[in-house]
Amino acid sequence: MLKGIIPGPDKLTKRAVMAALTIPEGLIMLIIAVFLDLIGIVFFILSFFGVGIPLSFLLDILGMIIIGFWATTRTLFRGVIEKAVGDVTEKVLNVGEGLEGIKKIQGGSTPGSGVSKKVAKTGVKFSLSAIKFIIALIIELIPFLGDIVPSWTIFVIFELIQGEI
Repeated sequence: MLKGIIPGPDKLTKRAVMAALTIPEGLIMLIIAVFLDLIGIVFFILSFFGVGIPLSFLLDILGMIIIGFWATTRTLFRGVIEKAVGDVTEKVLNVGEGLEGIKKIQGGSTPGSGVSKKVAKTGVKFSLSAIKFIIALIIELIPFLGDIVPSWTIFVIFELIQGEI
């Protein structure tokens, strides 16, 4: 059931995980996610005094906006960039000898044949990101559970690792 959501051990290498987590985008979002989760623990302690639960929902809304916007734009822009690279490559290759020259360069395939597969793969990644985001959001919206479980941090780590696979 979770086969597509959580990458298998055959796809995860130590190098791929470290590359995913150490890119500037990953570091910034990890810092934000850890900060949100640490504030959630503080609000958990404050909820024993009757103050933490309303503040926790405000924190959940803030996390939903920041991390949700990042995950959405990250996945959509990656698909747009892959399609643009495919289109530019196709136009550059069309300048030379026409279709026959392109087939020689690409090994017999037609121009742009891999672009649709990349766009479909991006759509699958977007839907997996949406499922993971909804799971993290549901966990965060449960009053005490959302304060002690680092679901924003876990979501950001899974999102970064999925982007590198």
